Amino acid sequence: MRSAGLNALEITDTVVVRLGEEVNPLRPLAFKLEGGAEKDQLTYSASEDVKPSRLWSPWQQIDPVELANKGRVVPGKGELACEYAGRVLLFENEEN
Repeated sequence: MRSAGLNALEITDTVVVRLGEEVNPLRPLAFKLEGGAEKDQLTYSASEDVKPSRLWSPWQQIDPVELANKGRVVPGKGELACEYAGRVLLFENEEN
């Protein structure tokens, strides 16, 4: 299979089409983090038994939605943090 020029979603869709209904790919789900401060988002866990292994997203502490939609570099807030695929994203407002 040729994957040159395809993004990850296009590659996944191509594989699903070729394999048919035999495959049901799982995609990571985003979920809101609790904890508050920006510096706590990489280490905070709701359970004391679970040690999270999170990294900042490529945007670090910048709201990626504001950057993509409005071209503005706006720092996100720790109380509006989400985790997606082990990466922490901070957002400037609830809507983002």
